[in-house]
Amino acid sequence: HAPISDKIQISLAIPQFEVSTPEARNALPKTIPHDHAVFNVQRTALLIMALTEGNKSLLPTATEDRLHQTHRAHLMGPIKDAFNAARNSGADGVALSGAGPTVLAFSIAGEADAQMIAEGMSDAYRARDIGCRPLTLKIDFQGARCKLAG
Repeated sequence: HAPISDKIQISLAIPQFEVSTPEARNALPKTIPHDHAVFNVQRTALLIMALTEGNKSLLPTATEDRLHQTHRAHLMGPIKDAFNAARNSGADGVALSGAGPTVLAFSIAGEADAQMIAEGMSDAYRARDIGCRPLTLKIDFQGARCKLAG
């Protein structure tokens, strides 16, 4: 359990195209340099700290990646434009969500408008005639739960 700060806001841009899982996996190199693995492990630890503390100054570095984003970028449409739009709209950290194509941005409540960030990223796709759904999410502090039938 990691207690995420209630200051963290999440903005998404969900482009209206799919990237197949096999295609996304095949875009990755078969081996990675040791320093890239270390780089990402460091960023993971930093991201946990940034999210639990609500520390905006850590988010830009914490969302850096050397393992998959650049290798998959050619599958993601105007992802660089979406990243730039997020930052220009007030996001503190931006990343590809999973294998994509959704783009995820973190910001701090009271300092940035999460909806404006989501719209900015979505506009980057729409400018290239790609439909895109902007979405803002709240952190679920309860976590996964099951509802038993009957």
